[in-house]
Amino acid sequence: MWLHHFTFGLDKWYGANMLGKWRKRQFRLAELYYSKPSLYQREKVKLNLKMSRLNRLILTLF
Repeated sequence: MWLHHFTFGLDKWYGANMLGKWRKRQFRLAELYYSKPSLYQREKVKLNLKMSRLNRLILTLF
């Protein structure tokens, strides 16, 4: 609750925005999985690189 007041409500907007992007990406990947498997594999590799980079940042900072 304190975060919502501290950020003047931007945390709720940012969270909704992140969730919307995540859902859009998941839907796009699901469509590629069935329609264009080779493109899906390329996108999955890119996504795994982004995820590993983010995980490394989180582990080093916290």
